[in-house]
Amino acid sequence: MSGDPDPVHVDGVPVSKGRARFSLVKQIPDADTLRALDLTDSRFVVVGRKLFEKDNTDATVEDDDENVLEDFAGNKWLWVKGDRHYLSISATFNTTAGEILFIHEFRETVQYPADFEHSNGIALTVATGSPVFSIKKNGVQVGTVTFAAGQARPTFECDALQFVPGDYLTVQAPVSPDLTLANFALTLVGTR
Repeated sequence: MSGDPDPVHVDGVPVSKGRARFSLVKQIPDADTLRALDLTDSRFVVVGRKLFEKDNTDATVEDDDENVLEDFAGNKWLWVKGDRHYLSISATFNTTAGEILFIHEFRETVQYPADFEHSNGIALTVATGSPVFSIKKNGVQVGTVTFAAGQARPTFECDALQFVPGDYLTVQAPVSPDLTLANFALTLVGTR
C-alpha cells in the first residue's frame, strides 16, 4: 500500500504536525523549521548546531538575527553563547540582620551581565516590606536583589561583573530584615 503513513501516535494519541511534543531538548534542522513550530512545551532546542533556550522576557527578534529566534506561537529563543554557570541560593527561614546567606569561591572565570539578566528568583512567603539583599565581590557590594512588598519575583541590579579564580561572591541579608519573607530562592546565571 502506498501513500502517506498514518499520523504519528504517542501513547495512542495522534501528534499534530504543527506542534512539537515535549522533550528535554528538541533537535530542529534550521531556523525556518523552528519558526513553523509551536514549541511552548520545550525549554531548550538545538537548531542546526546551536543550543537555544526559551526566554520570553525582553528579547527582540530582528529579521537578520540568528541569535534570537521566534517560533510559530511567539516564544522567543536565545542562543546560549558559551557555557552557562549557575549559582543557586535558597533559604527556608527568616533572615537575621546582615546575615551572610551564601558564599561561593570561583575556580574559573565567570561573567554576569548587567542586572544579572537571565537570573531569577522566587519567594513562596512574600515580604511585607521591600528587603534589599547585597551581592558582594570579595567583600565589596556590587549589586542588589530586592523583593518588593507582596511580590514573589525579585529585581536584580548590578553593572556587568567578572569573577576570576580566587574571587568570591557573597549574598548578605539586609541590615533591617523583613520578618515575613521566607522560603525564597535565587539563581544567578553567568557564562564561563
